[in-house]
Amino acid sequence: MKYFPDSMWEGLPTVDFRPRFFAETFIEKLSMNTPHFHQSRLMNIFSSCAEAIVYIEEYKKNDQNKAYLFNVLKEIENCWECDPVAKKLIAHIKAPCAQLFKSIESGNFSAPQLIRLRVLCRAILAHEDIYIETLAADLKKSLVDPTDLSKKGRITQEIYSLTSLYITHLLNRGYSPTYLYNRAALFTQLKGYGKRNFEQQFSALEERLRTKTSQYDVYFALRSNKPSLLLDIQDKTTINFSGKIPEFIATPHGKKMQKDFEANVVAQTMVESTDHVSASWTAKETLDKMLDAVTALELNPRIETSAICVAVSKNQNLTHTETLNINRLISLLSSEGGTYFSNSGTSILHVLSVLNEDGKEHLGRSLRYLRLARNSISLEQKLINLWISLESIYSDGDGGILSNITEYAPQIYAVTGIYRRICYIKKLLVDNSIAAPPKIKKEILEEQEKFSQSTSDEAIFKILQTEELCKELLESLGELHHLKFRLSLIHSELQGNKSIENRLKRSNDDVERQLRRIYFLRNKIAHTGHYTNIRPQLIIHLLDYIAVCYMAIASSAKVVRPKSKNSINDLIAAYKMGTEVVWHNAKSKEPILSLAALTPLPII
Repeated sequence: MKYFPDSMWEGLPTVDFRPRFFAETFIEKLSMNTPHFHQSRLMNIFSSCAEAIVYIEEYKKNDQNKAYLFNVLKEIENCWECDPVAKKLIAHIKAPCAQLFKSIESGNFSAPQLIRLRVLCRAILAHEDIYIETLAADLKKSLVDPTDLSKKGRITQEIYSLTSLYITHLLNRGYSPTYLYNRAALFTQLKGYGKRNFEQQFSALEERLRTKTSQYDVYFALRSNKPSLLLDIQDKTTINFSGKIPEFIATPHGKKMQKDFEANVVAQTMVESTDHVSASWTAKETLDKMLDAVTALELNPRIETSAICVAVSKNQNLTHTETLNINRLISLLSSEGGTYFSNSGTSILHVLSVLNEDGKEHLGRSLRYLRLARNSISLEQKLINLWISLESIYSDGDGGILSNITEYAPQIYAVTGIYRRICYIKKLLVDNSIAAPPKIKKEILEEQEKFSQSTSDEAIFKILQTEELCKELLESLGELHHLKFRLSLIHSELQGNKSIENRLKRSNDDVERQLRRIYFLRNKIAHTGHYTNIRPQLIIHLLDYIAVCYMAIASSAKVVRPKSKNSINDLIAAYKMGTEVVWHNAKSKEPILSLAALTPLPII
């Protein structure tokens, strides 16, 4: 993340540092290049309660599904603890929830208990409208109300927390991450403000995002070897087919839609949606369903859809027309920019030379399904292929596939996360050409003027962990309050073994819950053909878990004895034993004073 210069912010209609901090947090949370553990949270208390109601019904069908209920109860508790607005609004529900959760977690799955759980979840969901009003009002107050601006730590923590909750709510409501990311320009470009100041601009956008959906006419160009299949449809459907592009979008949007694509059919459908990106996505799913039905009983049907679609909306007698590349959108929604693939610097190729035949087969299968996932043009196919890629790594275990995966992946991911957080801080310092303050320059950077790629990860760790050095760096950063916040946060997480252990445990638990959520969705796709409402964040998370597992395998392969032949299980177990040493270090009374003590060394 590269910060805009101070001079740009000085030219905007803002009065203090808070709008800038909000905008930079907004951008970081929605950027596809941000490590996903710093992106927006997937769940909030309302989506967790809705998920719990689904799991109750699944448990009624099969009592083997009780693990999903355990999982979602932990998610609700976690969301509650992280949400000051929910704590305030539904404090009266906390006590009965705590009692009920304790009873269910002890194994009481009786019908009365599940009825109570469903009723409590519905009671929480009934507060969603007032919650978003309160959340938006609290966020606005934190940004513009008079306050003691010297309390920057408290202020930035409050803005960060409320902004995170706000983005999660918008994503759960159906807004596209791409659309929301592009809204940040309203706060960072002078022309976006018009005659408004920041407070007015924030209020206008919040009102737009809270209350408004629009009707979109979405158009796709098609090429069919039997165009009459579509043009002669007599049944009433949600898709209209015609032989030519309507005149009002023929130029220039129609040309974009037909670039390098000779169409003989145009499809149109109307969608009500929050934004043109989500509308286009929904329209594409609707079109795919229609084409599936039309071609089911045809011999050798060939229908191609242009990658470019056109979305048209009318608002107060004004017509807005947008073109969108659907294929590129899928790539953006499942971008690998924030995953470990893009930053590991590790190759998997050398692993093949140290694997036995079964190991080569398992790794080859995993790599094949990773390739298929990358080439898939639908989110459900991406998710199912990624899951097969992950389970291929752990297919030799004695238990069920999920237990095999959760035995290793969460712990490995949690330990790797410490190092990645340090690398992210280094990237921020390097990308923004941060100058080294005097003491750091002399004692840590060997007289280098700025942080650079040659700055060691160990040096960054020492700065972050040492109170005096971290304070010097913070004081040198001027108006870069978002960078100060990031530095302060990881500084607190590295302050003592207990803080490090807590960071490891939170990451471990987050990944385990997410894996169970993905596994539930994987089963719905595989067993019932479910394919709607698949969250792109789940794809990104799953990609990241696979990348970290490959890294663990590759790290172990580097240190095995020459000419030895190993299974995938051997290499994964070796790396996990290395992570267990890190966990042991965090639990011990001997203080951790170097990054090496947090870096797993495979035991093999």
